[in-house]
Amino acid sequence: MAYSVREERQSLATSLREELDEAERVIIQVRRDNVESFLVLLDSIDERFTQLEASGLDLRPEQTRWRGLHSKLQREE
Repeated sequence: MAYSVREERQSLATSLREELDEAERVIIQVRRDNVESFLVLLDSIDERFTQLEASGLDLRPEQTRWRGLHSKLQREE
């Protein structure tokens, strides 16, 4: 059982990293035709952090990337 919990946390963390990768690529070219999917992606990333928050994984690198995305969004306003 512990193995499956660890495996699930790792797959959620992998998914989080992949979504951060995608968001970092998309933020450069947010347009009218992709803004909705970009916002859905940001919501998904936020949800991943919530799911992983109590898992004990070290997510500091991912949190830094997440803060960087927020900073870029604020600069673009």
